[in-house]
Amino acid sequence: MKTLTFIFLVIIPWGAIAQKYTLQVTDVDINGTSNLHDWTMTSNSAQGEVGLVIQNFKLVEIEQLHFKIAVKSLKSGKKTMDNICYDALKEEQSPIISFQLSEILSIENGTGEYTIKASGWLNIAGVVRLETITATGSIKSSGIEFTGTHQIKMTTYKVEPPTALFGTLKTGDKIEVVFRTTFSKPDA
Repeated sequence: MKTLTFIFLVIIPWGAIAQKYTLQVTDVDINGTSNLHDWTMTSNSAQGEVGLVIQNFKLVEIEQLHFKIAVKSLKSGKKTMDNICYDALKEEQSPIISFQLSEILSIENGTGEYTIKASGWLNIAGVVRLETITATGSIKSSGIEFTGTHQIKMTTYKVEPPTALFGTLKTGDKIEVVFRTTFSKPDA
């Protein structure tokens, strides 16, 4: 039996099993426009986990990924605007925005970075849709960093673009989500 175990360990490379990494650092900006000025809401608070296969400091596979962010963690620096956006996002009924990986479509290895194309279920204001997102992945000593941007229309998620000042201020339908997340091993 010892011989069989030894052969198994020699044939199967170390690190070929997916390891779970926990979200440690989050920077999410939601950028939008209006008829008066551009606006940004930012959050540095989220939860998430990713299952990765990394061999010899190279990304081999992403087996699972989920990410969630509380609507009320998004801040513009203007309380009135925040409250208008929370109402538009139906925060009382759907307090969390989430992304659940469905499938990795491609992982392209660049010089120290990976271009990752993935599809996943994005839940905004209680509406769940399949989105295809492209991100850049960089292997770090304790885990991986994902960065990227993704554009969506608020009305796709049945979110009415917010208005203020008795309709004088009208936001545009299209928003851009800019993200930088770092996932680390729980023991790192």
